[in-house]
Formats: sequence, C-alpha cells, structure tokens
Amino acid sequence: MERAEFAEIFAKATVLNFALLTFWLIAFIRHREWGYRWHSRWFIDLSKRSFDRIHYGGMMLYEIMIILFCLTPALVLR
Repeated sequence: MERAEFAEIFAKATVLNFALLTFWLIAFIRHREWGYRWHSRWFIDLSKRSFDRIHYGGMMLYEIMIILFCLTPALVLR
C-alpha cells in the first residue's frame, strides 16, 4: 500500500470515529435520565454527578484518542 492509501484509511477512520462520538454526545444529552436509571440499577452508589463525569471523561478520552491515533497519522501521511 502507498502512503496516500494509508492516509485515506486514517482520514475515513477519523470521520467515522467523530461521527460515533457525536452520536454518543447526542444520545447522552437526549437520554441522560434513562441512561442514569439503567446504570444506577447495577451501581447503587452512582450519583448523577458521577454519571455525568464518567460520560464526559469518556468522551474527552475518546476524542483525544481519535486525534492521536487517527487524525495525526492522516495528516502526517498526506
């Protein structure tokens, strides 16, 4: 494979992962209460504040990983 092909694969992966991150954010905003009720069945000491922190922290970590492992190689290979 050529560098341009790898760059294209990484670019497509970046777009796909940002779309998934956007879906996660929209689902979290629209269905926060349902998600909290569902998860608080398993984790009894889970507060709403902790639930929010876990999700926002996960989204932030996922975004950093997308930038580090998808976007950066796509830009370097172009």
